[in-house]
Amino acid sequence: MMRNIRRKLPIFYVVSLVISIGAGLFFLRQFTDLFRQPSTTLSIAFVGDFGLTEDTKNVLQLIANESPDALIMLGDYDYIDTPSAFIALLNTYIPNVPLTGVIGNHDVKTWHEYEKFFESKRETQLPLQCTGEIGIEEVCTTPYVTFVNVGIGMTSQDPLTFIEKTLQESKTPWNFCVWHFNHTNLQVGKKTTEAPTEAYEVCRKYGAAVITAHEHSYSRTYALRDYTTLDVVSTGNDIQLAPGISFTIVSGLGGKSIREANLERANLAHWASVYTASNGAKAGVFFCRLEEKHIQPKGNCYFKNIDGEIIDAFSVGSKVNQYKMVQEIIEL
Repeated sequence: MMRNIRRKLPIFYVVSLVISIGAGLFFLRQFTDLFRQPSTTLSIAFVGDFGLTEDTKNVLQLIANESPDALIMLGDYDYIDTPSAFIALLNTYIPNVPLTGVIGNHDVKTWHEYEKFFESKRETQLPLQCTGEIGIEEVCTTPYVTFVNVGIGMTSQDPLTFIEKTLQESKTPWNFCVWHFNHTNLQVGKKTTEAPTEAYEVCRKYGAAVITAHEHSYSRTYALRDYTTLDVVSTGNDIQLAPGISFTIVSGLGGKSIREANLERANLAHWASVYTASNGAKAGVFFCRLEEKHIQPKGNCYFKNIDGEIIDAFSVGSKVNQYKMVQEIIEL
C-alpha cells in the first residue's frame, strides 16, 4: 500500500504545481493590467436608420464632432435605393472615421453597392479590422473589442452558429452583437419580432451587449440575466458585463424619422432609458468610450442628440476575460 502512495505522490505534486503556476500567472496578469498606467480608451459610435434628411446631416456632424475611433452603422441608409447619395454624405461629413455597417431591410436591393463601399474602407481604417461577408456574417475587431455583425432575418443563413463560434473564439474583454432587426419586447415601438430571442441569448451567454436599430427611437435595457424572462440583474446605472449578463440598445435615430412609443412596451420594467417622439426625442447617436485593457476594463456610454444634450449616460465594465481565465485554470 505504501508503494502505491509513493507512486502517486509525484503525479499529485505535478498537478498541484501546474495549478499553482497557472493561478500565479493569472493573478500576475490581473494585477499588472489593473494598475497599468496610463490606460487608453477606444471611442465607438452606434446609429442606424439614417435617410437623406437635414437631421441625417446633423447626425453625421455630431459624429464628426465627437470624433470616434470607429462608427458601427446599424442598417437602413438611404431608403430610396440610391447608395451613392448616402455615401456622398459619409464622404463629406466623416471621410476619415473608420466605419462598417450591417444590412437593413431597406438596403437589400442595393446591398452590393454598400458592400463595395465598405470593402474599399477595410484596408485604411485602423484600428478597425474586418473579415467575413460584409454586414451579413462579419467580424470586426480591435485589440480589445469584437463586433459580430450579422444580417439576422434577411440574408444570414445560420446567424446563431456564426455568433456563437465568433464569441467562443473571442479574446477581447468587450464584445458587441450587432444587427438591424428587433425582438418585439426589446424595442419600445410597434415592431413585431424579427430577431429571435435565441440570438440575444447566445450573446448573453458570452457577456456580449446587443446593439440594434430598426425602430426609430432610442432605448436601453438594464443589465439582464435572461432575455426570455427579461430578468433584470440590477436597476443601477453601472452595468457589469460577464458570461450570462448582457444589455440591449436600440439606436435608430439616425435622421429618417422619430416614432411614438408603444406605452405598453415602453413601461415594461426592464427598460432603463426610453427616448421617443412621445417625450420630445431628437435625432442622435449612441457612443461608448471603453478602456483598453484585458482585465476588468471600464467604460462610459451615452446617447447624445443633435442639440448636444446627453439623454442617457451609464458606466459599464467587463469581467468577461476574468471569467475565461479562471475557467482555463479550473480546466487544467
